[in-house]
Amino acid sequence: VIEENHSDELVITEHPVEKGSPISDHCYKAPPEVTMKIGWSESAGRLNGLIGNTFIGSDLSLLGIYQGLQALQGQRLIISTGKRLYTDMLIKSLKNVTDESSENALMIDIVFKKVFIVSTKETLVSIADQKNPEVTSDVVDSGTK
Repeated sequence: VIEENHSDELVITEHPVEKGSPISDHCYKAPPEVTMKIGWSESAGRLNGLIGNTFIGSDLSLLGIYQGLQALQGQRLIISTGKRLYTDMLIKSLKNVTDESSENALMIDIVFKKVFIVSTKETLVSIADQKNPEVTSDVVDSGTK
């Protein structure tokens, strides 16, 4: 890891009003993001190959590493840095630029973003408990009258 950037933002809502400046009535915490600049080289890959498989698989070529990172997109990850432990992180983006000075290396910017996992629940309400069942009940096909 060459560089880490941590981002925690508070979103302050704004609503337009007829006259004057927009008003703010509440805020919420946005999911945290971590951006990392990470580098690999072919020589490091051969050295690491003596140790065994890595988190991205056993193919330690630059192509294999990049494909391994792409395969991790969509999977929830745990990211541990010197500042914080992040859970339920997704790889939001992978950015790589290759030029004459980095042809034999993989320098990649990875943006991780936390996803909030919630569980849903379905509840059936009896018609007897509904205030206005004729308005709030399910639509029932009663045919042509």
